[in-house]
Amino acid sequence: MADQHGETLQDKQDIRDLVYTYSHAADRRDYQLLATCCTPDLVFVIAGATYAANRDQFIYKVQGIERYHTTFHFNANHLAQIHGDTATAETYTLAHHFYTQEGRDALWLLGLRYLDTLVREDRRWLFKRREVVIDWEQGKGLTNPRHG
Repeated sequence: MADQHGETLQDKQDIRDLVYTYSHAADRRDYQLLATCCTPDLVFVIAGATYAANRDQFIYKVQGIERYHTTFHFNANHLAQIHGDTATAETYTLAHHFYTQEGRDALWLLGLRYLDTLVREDRRWLFKRREVVIDWEQGKGLTNPRHG
């Protein structure tokens, strides 16, 4: 059922499922599944800086997550606005990054928001642009060898 802006409950659920699939794929290191969440011209921004300018570059760089022995992305508040075949969304996420340093277990925990621009292609929603806004963090992460 569509509301006055053409948004449907199904569109909102499909976008929410995309957010969940993205987090699942990252945490499980399933880079093929992660690639299916994005358009080929995906732009990925972290803290105001462009991290990747296309999907292939993003998939290559995100593999740096393997320096953490476990990650756990917990998605909370989620709002999406649909405008025909485009949409915007904001998702609050707690991103847990577990690692061992100097023989000790450590955790880098971030409170972040994903600001997304999405497009519908072949009846599927995809991320065209994802921006990570870090609202707070606790601990310190490891250096990313693939960031450069």
